[in-house]
Amino acid sequence: MTPTSRRPPRARRRALLVLAVVVATLGCGRSDRRAAADGGARPHRVVSLSPSTTEAMYAIGAGHLLVGRSAQCDVPEAARALPSVGGFADPNIEAIVALRPTVVIGSQSPVGPSLAERL
Repeated sequence: MTPTSRRPPRARRRALLVLAVVVATLGCGRSDRRAAADGGARPHRVVSLSPSTTEAMYAIGAGHLLVGRSAQCDVPEAARALPSVGGFADPNIEAIVALRPTVVIGSQSPVGPSLAERL
């Protein structure tokens, strides 16, 4: 195996970078109208819609923020205990909303921007 073949594909590196930015942002204090109305900051609740995102969340020590996963997310073992919100290509909007996430993240899927619009 050559050193370049061990590198993740460009799309995966980009997804990991986006994930790192999202998690870093979650770690920063923020104030918004809902937090003020609740009398404090809301805990972060993350739904992951892709296996690579779920694995990366656990790898960077942010697995405790996950409240839901796609049906294909099964690594690490702890991810299997999370509720499934449907498949990578066909997430269940009602199941996602029922988990009351503050963030829904994942790689680009066949669902595309329509998922963000429906959420």
